[in-house]
Amino acid sequence: MKFILLTRALSAFILSSIIISCNNEEKVANEKNTEPGIKTENVSYSSDTVTMNGFVAYDSSSKTKRPIVLIIHEWWGLNDYTKQRARQIAELGYVAFAVDMFGAGKTAGDPTGAMALAGPFYENLDMAKSRFSAASRKQN
Repeated sequence: MKFILLTRALSAFILSSIIISCNNEEKVANEKNTEPGIKTENVSYSSDTVTMNGFVAYDSSSKTKRPIVLIIHEWWGLNDYTKQRARQIAELGYVAFAVDMFGAGKTAGDPTGAMALAGPFYENLDMAKSRFSAASRKQN
């Protein structure tokens, strides 16, 4: 039953956002932001009593309305790799918002730490929905 609920929740997330995921952090660390109009900002927002530290990237030279892409980080947390992906999406003409699902900018450096941060979301799907929804509301 939990697997079915988890599958449905994950399907909803995929349908309502674009999930950027890859395991190529070394390459990203060497990339430079070549687009001069791309502006990045850290954005604080909250869900219940947890403060999240999201990251937004957009082309500051454009004055037209653009679609927003919400990016959900890997189980490592909102790290430099995810932020670089947000910059790349902004270069394509979108406003990219990287969600901080774990809160307080927490990241993991090893699989044990990553599982400790990600594990509670598998047990409490409402917490995942609440944090994702808080990021969505922040963009309005």
